[in-house]
Amino acid sequence: MPPSRIGNPYPFKRTKVNMRIRRLEVSDAELAIATMHAFKGRRVSIAEAETFLADSSHYLIVADDLDVPAGFLLGYRLNRLDQPSAKLFIYELEIAERYRRRKIASSMVAMINEIARDERMMNAFVLTSHSNEVAVAFYKSTGSRIANGDDLMFVYDGWDR
Repeated sequence: MPPSRIGNPYPFKRTKVNMRIRRLEVSDAELAIATMHAFKGRRVSIAEAETFLADSSHYLIVADDLDVPAGFLLGYRLNRLDQPSAKLFIYELEIAERYRRRKIASSMVAMINEIARDERMMNAFVLTSHSNEVAVAFYKSTGSRIANGDDLMFVYDGWDR
């Protein structure tokens, strides 16, 4: 069972550039809305943001510069029936162009790994392709390893179209 979201044990971290990095909670819904609009061009309602942030299996880590979103990491707890603990799937990581190369992404990955350890998850993982050399180099630099070099991802198109 995931821990309670009351009293966030990861309130925020500061990077070398004094960037605030934190896991968002329901009270941070406005920043979640601003982040999705800045990076995805989608206007999310306050109800959607609060519902998403209230789910303890959702991890939205945001770096902000005076409440201006600079980057985000989106992850999901994947509970397993066949294993005693969950895995943490790092679904997406994005940093605004002007904030890149400042260790913000590395700080976010370090934070999500700390959360996974504290919540006693089996591991955290991320998917990318061999052709994305920048991502491969980045994830290796943060201490990850390639689990199986021949994995393929098959996608079924959504039914919401």
